[in-house]
Amino acid sequence: MSQPTDLAIAQSRLERLHEATSRLHACTTRAEAYDVVIGTGVDVLGFDWCCLAEAADDMFELVAVSDGAPVTVGERHLGTDEGLAGEAYQTGTPVRADDARTDDAAEPVDDAITSVLSVPIEDWGVFQCLTAERDAFDDADLQVVELLLTHAAEAFRRIDKETELRRQNERLDEFTSVVSHDLRSPLSVARGRLELYRESGDEEDLAAAEAAIDRIETRLEALLSLARQGRTVGDRSEVAVADAAEAAWENVDAHAPISIDAGSTVRADRTRLVQLLENLFRNAVEHGSTSPGSQAHQDAVEHGSTSPGSQAHQDAQEEGSTRTEVEADDAAEHGSMDHSTPTRQDAGGHDSSAVSITVGDTDEGFYVADDGPGIPPGDREDVFELGHTTREDGTGFGLAIVQTIAEAHGWTVTAGESAAGGARFEVRTA
Repeated sequence: MSQPTDLAIAQSRLERLHEATSRLHACTTRAEAYDVVIGTGVDVLGFDWCCLAEAADDMFELVAVSDGAPVTVGERHLGTDEGLAGEAYQTGTPVRADDARTDDAAEPVDDAITSVLSVPIEDWGVFQCLTAERDAFDDADLQVVELLLTHAAEAFRRIDKETELRRQNERLDEFTSVVSHDLRSPLSVARGRLELYRESGDEEDLAAAEAAIDRIETRLEALLSLARQGRTVGDRSEVAVADAAEAAWENVDAHAPISIDAGSTVRADRTRLVQLLENLFRNAVEHGSTSPGSQAHQDAVEHGSTSPGSQAHQDAQEEGSTRTEVEADDAAEHGSMDHSTPTRQDAGGHDSSAVSITVGDTDEGFYVADDGPGIPPGDREDVFELGHTTREDGTGFGLAIVQTIAEAHGWTVTAGESAAGGARFEVRTA
């Protein structure tokens, strides 16, 4: 039986490469696209090991590697100006080393690596082929790799656009849901109170309508702020957490004691980092009162109660069902009618001096903690949901904005318990 010729091998290789690029264009996530590129390098092109290294913050991060490769996903062992990968990325041209062990520009991560082929993928990063054999890669290998990576770059751009479009659509759905849910109650209160004012001329009804309109305005401002900022960040630089915290605290305008013990720096958009800290500080201050006599408690008494002797009940007897309906809406707008000790979420009308705040470092980022009433374990994930609040004047956007800014930087934020039993928010930046 005759052996296949070099031409037949090359033709078969191109046909299989075409099939692989077709799969690339069907991928809907980066992870799927990475798998296709790595799989094609090993199964179609016959390379021993392959890896994809994304350039981010002047470092290469390995986002995908083939089985058995002497490197690991997540490693960040080279700067974007170091080694053969850095040379390929900085010059925009492929770099080939027949024996990386004797190449001064090479920085192999393992003695098993001998031949290396590094090919840039536009400004995204590099694709590397590695093998223990010497003189393993030729011009034909380079041509098919460049063809594969041309399609890979197109797939990455398409996936990113589609992902962003999905996020925008999800955000639009969130906004629609929040506007529909969060504004319906104050609108109902304002409309009902104005109707009562026209009938009775009672200034209290007019004041209640104005207060409801103010709450609508506050919610809309917060919502528009979140909508404008989206999930992107501007230019990043090394920012001292302490400096950002001091700037954020100046914007909060509160009288609570704060201790800023952070000595770390993070690579961030400084403006958005300050905003993240502002929202965490405001959350601590606004939810810091545990007094049973808080404004939320008073408003529940004033605007509606399940008690038969409540003012709402008396108003219903005196003025009829119209006022009963308005009072019910007003009570719902102002918060729970349960007179038990308020939780962190429903403590309104805070005394900012009743809570102290600490900013400090962790091994993987920084934290903001307070000595307030804390967050029940079952609520710690829910607090980041858009519109989540049970405070009378809360928008439910503060911690949602915190999470949005963190995610835009590639960080994570979690809620837990502080050493004093209050809330502790950890931002993991590493």
